[in-house]
Amino acid sequence: MGDRRKKLMRGKDHLAGSRINPQLNIQRSRGLQSVRRAISILDVVSKNNDRGIRLSAICGEVGLKTSTTHRLLSTLVAEGMLTHDPILKLYHLGFELYKLGGAAYQYSIIEYCQDAMEKIAGETGDTSFLSMRLGTSGVCLQRTEGAYPVRTLTMEVGSRRPLGVGASSLAILANLPDEQIKQVLMFNKKLYAYYDGQTEADIRRLIKRTRKLGYALYDRVVNDDVVAVGLPVFDQRGEVVAGISVAAIPSRMVSKRREKIVGLIRSAVGHVKIPAR
Repeated sequence: MGDRRKKLMRGKDHLAGSRINPQLNIQRSRGLQSVRRAISILDVVSKNNDRGIRLSAICGEVGLKTSTTHRLLSTLVAEGMLTHDPILKLYHLGFELYKLGGAAYQYSIIEYCQDAMEKIAGETGDTSFLSMRLGTSGVCLQRTEGAYPVRTLTMEVGSRRPLGVGASSLAILANLPDEQIKQVLMFNKKLYAYYDGQTEADIRRLIKRTRKLGYALYDRVVNDDVVAVGLPVFDQRGEVVAGISVAAIPSRMVSKRREKIVGLIRSAVGHVKIPAR
């Protein structure tokens, strides 16, 4: 074979190797599908963990065939994620899930802030939110509703937003070291536009105002019917680990009452003792 032909063949081999293998794509897709199905099953079992749940009921909840569901359940049982009572035919959560949950220590912030959240919501009558930092995002860990009939449920528990979006998240961001703020803003600058068209410059202005006021004020930024204030929560080493905010309709967040709410949050947060990790 001539040199030119050899080069052409090598080029074809290189192109063939660089193309995406359709079969590999199918396998990956199936793998992701199995993961999603397994997570759905775990979710169903968790909601019925007290009494346990049978195979037929799980099938009905997840919408899968009996054979598929049974195969996934058998794998989860073998891995210790679920247990199966062969006499009662009931599935429960397994010990491995308990171990995994225990390893996710960062979410114990919820326990440390529980009393503060209830006190704030109880005394203000408005909704309080607890958020923690996950990298460049803030995730809502808890939402405690007050007694006031008009409620501002602006975030769902588990929802994530770029750091700086929302009062509790802004309180976290504004209390990070400047270098970390710079990194967060650089990473999130395109994401801010999804929240009322905000820009990196807008977030910088909010950070500056937060530091000047001593608390985060989110005044009808994303939602015209909501005003929120937030303060940071520090661990015993002095590092910001979370933020607590109160959201209400604008008429309940006039200047005088807003300052009172900030005082309540500050007082409650002052009693939160989170161990340093």
